[in-house]
Amino acid sequence: YELGLLERVSSEAVTSIIQSKIEHYIIHTCKEEFESSFIGPLEKCILSWLKGKVVGWLNLVFRGELPQQRLLSNSTKVSLVQWKDRLQYFLYQTYANLRIEELFNIIVESKESVPALEDLKNCLEKTDQRNQLMSSLKTALETRLLHPGANTADILTQYISSIRALCVLDPASVISL
Repeated sequence: YELGLLERVSSEAVTSIIQSKIEHYIIHTCKEEFESSFIGPLEKCILSWLKGKVVGWLNLVFRGELPQQRLLSNSTKVSLVQWKDRLQYFLYQTYANLRIEELFNIIVESKESVPALEDLKNCLEKTDQRNQLMSSLKTALETRLLHPGANTADILTQYISSIRALCVLDPASVISL
């Protein structure tokens, strides 16, 4: 700690632990639930968790300061803000990854899944995972829809639903199949 190496040495392990907790919580809370918006409640819950438990722990790990010490140095405050920003980005990225994996199912339930699409849209604005989304959607359409046993009416219905979903995700039509 006195040499200033503690954060450099342990930050990757600490990040991994916190990220796995966030990922587990998001998957446990949101998986296959498309009818409600989750981003707002997730932000509140995870930011509350970060402020309540993680910040004090990070402060102890990286700065050697006990959580009950109320006066934080400026470098500690800057470091903790950076951690909060990094973990908030991870929240959006993890949520977007989950919804991208589920996008075909979201499109199938198009009328009921608008909140999930709106959340995904917000996450995409913050993480810029549009290429990942399009690649995943293209693969899902090819493997789950475009095969010899698929009914033509089902294919057309699914394509129409896909276009509607893309209009919600990208009203400016920047994304293209």
